Amino acid sequence: MIRILLEQIHDYESGASILRDIFKGLADLVPNFEQRTLTVWLPPLAVRGHNEALRHLFTALTATGTFFPGTDLRLIYDIAGAA
Repeated sequence: MIRILLEQIHDYESGASILRDIFKGLADLVPNFEQRTLTVWLPPLAVRGHNEALRHLFTALTATGTFFPGTDLRLIYDIAGAA
């Protein structure tokens, strides 16, 4: 994940900070059984410039088409309140 973040920000410590923030923070999990998806909503980061790197990471993670373990729900990652 850090490698994906470093495609957008070129500071390893900032990338590591982003990962710490998302792993320590809260997330909302919103299933959509009709579309067979599970959206993982995370709040925006405190450092506004890091949100673009986070959006880049989420795009890459969503593109993997990973399913939530034990379900047929495909994971979608997004930033809460993003337009």
